[in-house]
Amino acid sequence: MGRTGMPAIIDVDPGIDDAAALFIALTCSKLDTSLITTVGGSIDVNQATANALKLEAFLGSRALVAKGIDLPNSQKRHYMEPTLGPSGLGKWVFADEAYDLFYNVPASEAIWQTVRSAESRGQKPIMICLGPLSNLAASLKDHPELPEHIGPIYGMGTTMGAADSLQMSGRNVAADPEAARAVLAAGLDVTFVPVEVAAQVRMSDLDMADIALSGRVGNAVYTMLSGAQSLDGKGKEIADPIAVGLATHPEFFTVAPCHLAVDADGTSHVDLDAEDPNCHIATDVDADGFRGWFKWALERASR
Repeated sequence: MGRTGMPAIIDVDPGIDDAAALFIALTCSKLDTSLITTVGGSIDVNQATANALKLEAFLGSRALVAKGIDLPNSQKRHYMEPTLGPSGLGKWVFADEAYDLFYNVPASEAIWQTVRSAESRGQKPIMICLGPLSNLAASLKDHPELPEHIGPIYGMGTTMGAADSLQMSGRNVAADPEAARAVLAAGLDVTFVPVEVAAQVRMSDLDMADIALSGRVGNAVYTMLSGAQSLDGKGKEIADPIAVGLATHPEFFTVAPCHLAVDADGTSHVDLDAEDPNCHIATDVDADGFRGWFKWALERASR
């Protein structure tokens, strides 16, 4: 996990698919992840922070973990306890926490510090946002010059149709609409994976068996995923790792410029024909190619 790949910041609310995404990102040779920031989403920010430290202890990785923002409106929190369990990590119990990795500064400031550190080495870090965009928006508020210093942003969230994505697996944009609007207005290079594209990648029973046998990391992911509901009986969805795949393997995706507008209630409006695009959005994915890479990446993470 040396400095061989793109410097990266992972912003996350670690439930099950976030855990799989972290395992892959932290062991990917294309990424040098030095910072994990936590945000309230499927679970509250304190649990998210504890989970990130537990996942790192299990994996043996050394990225710092900075606690960020809980959702500003508790009514918007989309708890998934029936699916994710009380800790957010399903049936798998992670006994240890890497307490020494906790970085006791606000996530928004840790983002800025990490960006400036990378810049001192002539690099711009990418950021992969797997939860609400609250921390990135806070960093932009404190450091409006951030867009000049940070690289591309990859996010899991929003929907291709006009819908409140809080009710869907891509609820991250709707969970903090004000933050999403701030990010979209900042002139950043942002690409989203919408729920419709995430839903194209499902893990069948055979895929799940492959994951279970792929090593200690795969077995942990299998155990966590096994308790998750299979939407409409078509297999397990793994939304958040898809954003990591978009950042590291763009060849799996079709991406188009668009204008994304977010209403105050979180409703998303995507216009692929707009003359004033403010982001990019994945419109299609090579599901078979991505699925094969995902299983291989979990196996690699166990080595």
